[in-house]
Amino acid sequence: MNLDFKKENLSKIYLLYGEEKHLLIDATKSLVDTVMGKNFSDFNFHELYGEKIDIDYLADLIWTLPVMSDKRCILINDLSIESLNKSDLNKLNELILDIPESTVFIISLKTININFKKSLIWKSFINKVKKVGSVIEFNKLDERDLIKKLSLEAKYKNCKLNEENAKYLIRTSGSDLTILLNELEKLSVFKMNGEITKADIDKLAVKSLEASVFVLAKLIINKDMVKAHIQLNKLIENKQEPIAILSVLSLTYIDIFRAKLAIKNLKDTSNLVNSFSLDYKGREFKLKNAIRDSYKFSYSQLAKSLNIFMETDIKLKSLQVDKKILMQVLITKLFLIMEGEL
Repeated sequence: MNLDFKKENLSKIYLLYGEEKHLLIDATKSLVDTVMGKNFSDFNFHELYGEKIDIDYLADLIWTLPVMSDKRCILINDLSIESLNKSDLNKLNELILDIPESTVFIISLKTININFKKSLIWKSFINKVKKVGSVIEFNKLDERDLIKKLSLEAKYKNCKLNEENAKYLIRTSGSDLTILLNELEKLSVFKMNGEITKADIDKLAVKSLEASVFVLAKLIINKDMVKAHIQLNKLIENKQEPIAILSVLSLTYIDIFRAKLAIKNLKDTSNLVNSFSLDYKGREFKLKNAIRDSYKFSYSQLAKSLNIFMETDIKLKSLQVDKKILMQVLITKLFLIMEGEL
């Protein structure tokens, strides 16, 4: 997302939200700089935090005239709409309709994620803001955009990261932009103006839980029981919670089951990835892997495997037993299912 804020074309209110927090935080800073200038007076800028907000005090700030400037800026980080009582929410809704031209009011949800399926309050509030100002959503970048971002950032650091290795870094460390940029910073310092290679990524980059569990899933599917148990032990030794491992591992099997059903019911499987584009946006490689692996399972094997995941999940959450042992039993049962012995 390329946002270019112009001082002569500013809205009176902005609401910035979404999953991609790194871009959101950058945009918030850029917006404040645009309103105030980079060397601004504290008289005209107020930053608040939304856990305990006094709406009457907020109104006073918004209606205070700027000092030796044409604009003042009020920034609220993580305004918790749902925690406001009815009276304060009504006051806030009235306030956003009556912001003076001399004030730019910014609401930046730097840590809050909105669940629109559950929150009618947020839906209603966002619609009100849209009528009088600007609402900007920062969605997670898909793989293609992440590759471009990483390659460009590497160039700024006088290093080179080609498309293939950028993709490998994403598969290794996950798709969180903040984590990826931290890993890129470390790799750039290590390479000192050189090209970042796959070997460098293997040596230095922190592997995400998803990437590590993907290795575990691959070993199970390829029937390498010894290495699968070694990989499980590594995950647990690295303080990864068994419930989290189970969750990610089960998603791999769910992907495979979905792919197998799709292949059965679609006459033309050449565009199968496109058929699931909304579900796997930015993670198309997961579906491609699932399509490939689906031919290694029967429907019965997949159904049994998913049942084993459900049983293990219940035991992990309810029984006072060694969780590592439960995970070891799970992997053994998954092997037995693949071998047709369970």
